[in-house]
Amino acid sequence: MLQVHLGLSGEQVIDVPADDIAEYELTEGRRLKSYLQRKLFLQDVRLRLLKDESFDLDDYDKVEAPMRLHLIKQPRFLPASLEERDKLVFAAKMGFAWQVEEILARPQDPNLHSQGVTALGVACQEGWLDIATLLLKGGASRYMRSGPKCPAQTPLRLAYFSGHLSIMRLLLQAGSEDETLTGEESILIMAAKRGQMEILRMFLEIARKDDVSPEKLAAAARMARRADHFEIACQLMESGGENEAVLVGMPPEISDES
Repeated sequence: MLQVHLGLSGEQVIDVPADDIAEYELTEGRRLKSYLQRKLFLQDVRLRLLKDESFDLDDYDKVEAPMRLHLIKQPRFLPASLEERDKLVFAAKMGFAWQVEEILARPQDPNLHSQGVTALGVACQEGWLDIATLLLKGGASRYMRSGPKCPAQTPLRLAYFSGHLSIMRLLLQAGSEDETLTGEESILIMAAKRGQMEILRMFLEIARKDDVSPEKLAAAARMARRADHFEIACQLMESGGENEAVLVGMPPEISDES
């Protein structure tokens, strides 16, 4: 069980039962904060967790029971002018990490866009891993689409289209899912079509279960087979996309191994 004290005085205590820790996978600071926001209806404030009454529990710090934590509520964000929005997006685009950190410390909402472009979206597109990390810690949405053209894309898809695998890994580890619009191909399908095994391995290793369901793996395996990436098709099947129809048309030596 975890004990979370409200404020530094610790007068009010919230017990987080072991069942909730297991069910909601409360293994990191960010997951525990999201859980507490929902449980305590604190969507309009930022949460800060302290351990031992002094050290910040960061988003990616491990949470292990038993642990005594203090929950501090802070104002969400200050209003930002159009000029201030533009400044954050520009800093994210140019790779000015110190400026991004300074703006977020105001604190300024990182999700306020500049002509349809978000700071996280442009950082992922340009390949600035340090800035993407800062923005995620500052509360940037992993799902808000960014781009002056329609359809705009999520940060994960922007990182994929730009070939920034380290940022894709960061987003997947932060819990991002590959959300698609009608008519859009998933990253899993596109990677299978193009024979991008490194990206497929990354998804198989750390993606959310919905992104690598047996149905989606089977669909990706069929796409890999149609593109003549037979070994990739077999690996996807072995990873959970079992579907006899995928074997049709494969070279005998490969289909026999499956």
